[in-house]
Amino acid sequence: ANVALAKQMFAVAEENQVLLYEAFMSMHTPNFKILKAQLESIGPISKAFISYCQYSSRYPKYLAGENPNTFNPAFANGSIMDIGFYCLSTAIALFGEPNTVKAQAQLLASGVDGSGSVILNYQDFEVVLQHSKTSDSALPSEIQGENGILQVEMISIGQKVTKKLRGQAWEDLTVEQ
Repeated sequence: ANVALAKQMFAVAEENQVLLYEAFMSMHTPNFKILKAQLESIGPISKAFISYCQYSSRYPKYLAGENPNTFNPAFANGSIMDIGFYCLSTAIALFGEPNTVKAQAQLLASGVDGSGSVILNYQDFEVVLQHSKTSDSALPSEIQGENGILQVEMISIGQKVTKKLRGQAWEDLTVEQ
């Protein structure tokens, strides 16, 4: 969540002679590799929309007055740090470091973000990230190019990848994960 916590975690790992790593496996899945390989086929990127919104099973407890760690600021576990991580990491893995970042969040009374949006600006296009732990969405993530579209269902696991080139039918590119 921040540099101080990262340093503390690395110190504990070193002291205990263990490895510390982030288990972001999305970019190592076969469907992610297909998505990345297909970027050129849709022409220059115009815009991308990456979404992950999943109603937390702990949200009703929070609404009832409990303070589950999912919505407790002491655990640095708001929407962007939790499921929003998949959106942001996917964007960075596909497009690299953005030129500018603009972010907005809807804060809960506990102080953590329940949902939010991020705009990553690149030289010739922008990527809009949408994340939420207080609502569901069935929207696929979409990358728009001058010649076509790539869509991905469930960006965290790359459940299904489809492509539609201008004037052609949708093509299912999904492989077994």
